[in-house]
Amino acid sequence: MVNNGLYACDWDIYSCFSLLDGAIYIEEAFFAATGFYSIGSLLGFVAPEFSILLTGRLIQALGTGIILPLVMNVILTLTPFSKRGAIMGLYSVVLLFAPAIGPVFSGIVIELSSWRMIFVIIMILAIAVLLAAILKLRNVTEQKNPNIDIFTIILSTIGFGSIVYGFTLAGEGAGWDSAFVWMTLAVGVLSLAVFVRRQTKLVSPMLNMKPFGSSVFSRSMVIILMIMMVQFSMMLILPVYFQMVTGMSPLGTGLLMLPGGLVLAFTSLVAGRLFDKVGFKPLVLSGLGIMVIVLSLFTTISSETTIITGMILYAAFTLGLGLNISPVTTLALNQVSQPLYPHGSAITNTINQISGAIGPALYTSIMAIVSQRFIQESNLTDATLLEIEGMTQGVHMVYYVAIGFTVVAFIIALTLKKKDQSGDH
Repeated sequence: MVNNGLYACDWDIYSCFSLLDGAIYIEEAFFAATGFYSIGSLLGFVAPEFSILLTGRLIQALGTGIILPLVMNVILTLTPFSKRGAIMGLYSVVLLFAPAIGPVFSGIVIELSSWRMIFVIIMILAIAVLLAAILKLRNVTEQKNPNIDIFTIILSTIGFGSIVYGFTLAGEGAGWDSAFVWMTLAVGVLSLAVFVRRQTKLVSPMLNMKPFGSSVFSRSMVIILMIMMVQFSMMLILPVYFQMVTGMSPLGTGLLMLPGGLVLAFTSLVAGRLFDKVGFKPLVLSGLGIMVIVLSLFTTISSETTIITGMILYAAFTLGLGLNISPVTTLALNQVSQPLYPHGSAITNTINQISGAIGPALYTSIMAIVSQRFIQESNLTDATLLEIEGMTQGVHMVYYVAIGFTVVAFIIALTLKKKDQSGDH
């Protein structure tokens, strides 16, 4: 249940930063973010039990929740429209390179030492970044003094926390026939409805909903939600399948995903630069087309699929994904006027985090349901083979659903016009 706390916590910090972004200087926000990350890493290193480890991870999430919208807001503030695609592409590389090398790095550390050393290394890097920021970082935004609405924070916590918790419960075994799952989701949806309504009534909302007044922004957010749900699920389902079928080690899993992560980072960089030259539509449509084709190939995966084949297919999938992330994100943020930059960046990062919470939970529950049904109806007597074949059927259904989401994203992308690229301010 770690992700429940982490994603709910991330959401609260993203929301708070959208309000406090103008209330504190960039230096102060950045110092707070790296400080939280350092403290959380130290707590994770010394944690004597899981509850302390979870607390450390939540404190790390505070730092992450501050830093991501902060960086995106600075990019929007300093970068002209003509170069925004390239800079957002570079920003995507930074975000995507870490997940690419993270599993490999973690696998090597665990093989050579223990998981605690991961926190030590992260803490050292965080402190180094903090020291560099103290020497070099300067403020570039205007300071304001908005009021904090405690009721809004409570609503956001209950709303997003309940939705994430409900999806995770369904994915971890409670199933979609559980009344408690549906009750949790209903509480989340109702809380978010009240949250949104309250933001439209406040003079100084914690998260301004005006960016959604742009249909281009709204449609872009839907595309981001769908493709990132597929991506986060792919990062979970594929390694789990190969670990079960081949007994792959953590290091082997990291190496399986590494080429795809590198392709994703490089493609995002190139796509960002191409956005400024050829526009978003050729990139997005071709990227989504590639994703549909590769996902179709993944529906044939089996216990006989080699690790090399899985590695190549995942790299091809990330090629299509990389053509989408930077262009769609830049397109969405180009629709946001300067006073709303903090809110637009907070919304975008929130969509990413929610997709990372809901996507794996949804697809895991689909895989579990189909797998269990196959096991109950199958005539196989070999328990190991039965489990593998059941999981294979579940994985196939996951990719069929992922294809459906990607096709919907493709259709939405067709409705976007080239003239939308620079926004309408």
